[in-house]
Amino acid sequence: MPLGLAGCSGGTTGLAAADATDLHGRVAAMRAAAVLDNPDAARTALAQFRADVASLLERGQLTPDQAVALLGHADAVAVQISSEVRPPTPAPTPRPHVVTKAQPKPRKQTVARTPDRDELSSFWTLLRGRIAQRLKDQAREHRRDRDRDRGRDERGRA
Repeated sequence: MPLGLAGCSGGTTGLAAADATDLHGRVAAMRAAAVLDNPDAARTALAQFRADVASLLERGQLTPDQAVALLGHADAVAVQISSEVRPPTPAPTPRPHVVTKAQPKPRKQTVARTPDRDELSSFWTLLRGRIAQRLKDQAREHRRDRDRDRGRDERGRA
């Protein structure tokens, strides 16, 4: 799909070459998005083009007449994007082929045994003991590391 904007050649407009290049880049981005049927990207590039034209007008790089002409072309491109650029239609999802197997006979359900109070009590007692031992081990390691670091500091000062 041909999308195009005219009027940013930099000839007698007083438009700096870098600014003209930026505007041409925006037009190229719109064209690429249109070729790829990506209306969101085309609209984004168009919005950036409009913002660039407004900025150039504020800085005095474009006359009001030039800005109006460029924005008029941008409006025409916006209409083209809305009417001609369509995102690709996704391919239909194939229906899965379902193979049915013979259902196995239902098993006899077993009921899980609930642990009694004594089992739970001994479990928690064991767990508390292991946690206490782990905390003691960590404290011992911490003291050992601290003492080792102090020894290094004292040797370093000597």
